[in-house]
Amino acid sequence: MHFSAQLLKAASDTLELLQGDIERQSDAVRRLQHDLDLEQARARTIQEDLDSPENRDRARRIRELGDKIQHLTQEKETAVKKCAELETEWRMSGHP
Repeated sequence: MHFSAQLLKAASDTLELLQGDIERQSDAVRRLQHDLDLEQARARTIQEDLDSPENRDRARRIRELGDKIQHLTQEKETAVKKCAELETEWRMSGHP
């Protein structure tokens, strides 16, 4: 009978330890859920700001400027090549 009481006590102690672990894990899950909720709210606020008409207009203007820069860069590269060709032609025609 004494052995059964020891087994029952050990099982009870184990159960208490497990319940403590469950409570700690539940607390951790609640904290993480709270942090996740805060981060999702921040993300929604940022997305709303990015979706605002003003920011969409800025993004459009930045794309337009990028396109213009690319076009001007290509024009410059073409002009540099043409200048090199003309300079070669000039020298080959007998000019120093």
